[in-house]
Amino acid sequence: MLNKLSKIKRSFRHYISHRFSTIRHLASRKNKDDFGCYLNEIKLPVMQAANLASICLPLNHLLIKPKERFSFWYCLKSTDTAGLKNESFEYLTDALFYLFLNGPFKIIERHAKEITHCSYASASLKGIETTVIKDALDLKAKNIADYPIEINIFVENNYLFAALKTKERPQLHYRVVNKNLKYPSIDHEQFETVDIYRQTIAKEKILHEEKLYTNVSRSLYGI
Repeated sequence: MLNKLSKIKRSFRHYISHRFSTIRHLASRKNKDDFGCYLNEIKLPVMQAANLASICLPLNHLLIKPKERFSFWYCLKSTDTAGLKNESFEYLTDALFYLFLNGPFKIIERHAKEITHCSYASASLKGIETTVIKDALDLKAKNIADYPIEINIFVENNYLFAALKTKERPQLHYRVVNKNLKYPSIDHEQFETVDIYRQTIAKEKILHEEKLYTNVSRSLYGI
């Protein structure tokens, strides 16, 4: 019994550690003409993997042209999502939002979600979780680069893989960092507040840093 509990704990820690893994610019690529910034794989519960595999289809290999806007729900307008809970969609929007933050995208619409004991508040980067509700809350972003960007997102062997790919080698790279992390108590409720900044980098040198937003999430677990 102890061995079983130990395996479950190790599996949970492994899952949390991969939820928001560090984005990498891969030197090796399947297609030598492709460049991209990749999000490491995310371990999924078996049932979620089965649900997400079909939802990924209209998103995978989606090309976002310069100045074009992406809308999560618009992409899924012809997909049967009946019976699926918001948590299923949020695996995808969390991964996509993380990629958008670390790429040449302007965030048009994004909504924070409450932090619970099974959320991903222990991840190294805070304040980047998302919530979506069909016909109410969406995830939208605009490609501000002068070249098209392709989304790759798919499920394989119970892992979710997400990536941004381009045909041109990007001259600029981006990195998101947290600042001013606080846990205030408001009206006897606990909150987490944190500022999210994006750094623009060229040749490993920070050229510019801008504040994107302040995330405020109600915390449903003890700090």
